[in-house]
Amino acid sequence: MTTKKPLPTDFDQIKEEHHSLLHAVESLRGLLRQPSARPAAVAAMLLDLKDRLELHFAHEEFGGYFSEVRDIAPRFSRQIDTLKQQHIEFLSTIDAIGERLDRPSDSTTWRPAIAADFDLFVDVFQRHESEENELIQEALQRDVGTED
Repeated sequence: MTTKKPLPTDFDQIKEEHHSLLHAVESLRGLLRQPSARPAAVAAMLLDLKDRLELHFAHEEFGGYFSEVRDIAPRFSRQIDTLKQQHIEFLSTIDAIGERLDRPSDSTTWRPAIAADFDLFVDVFQRHESEENELIQEALQRDVGTED
């Protein structure tokens, strides 16, 4: 059986999206560290981040990345399923933070509380993106690289 090799440009696109998302995450994190941050500005950046995440996750899940990795390296199926589940959890976390922004507790405590929640999100998200990058490299090096 011949296995279709994934196109490196597909993986390059995913890696570029990872970089862009991490930049957007850090921008929002920076805004949350500013004492003058307004809930509406944070909410707008959070909504933009959610839109970017949804598009990125769709590229990974339905655009071929996960299915290509599964095709060339079926041994990663369980890891792919875990990563897909995390996508759902990330979007739920963003929604929960957004809901809290809709009803800030008071003018002085909302920002540090939201920032702390977002910092936890960022830590888990960065690990997730790193795992995805490692998965790409592992699948390409071990499973595709041996066919050359």
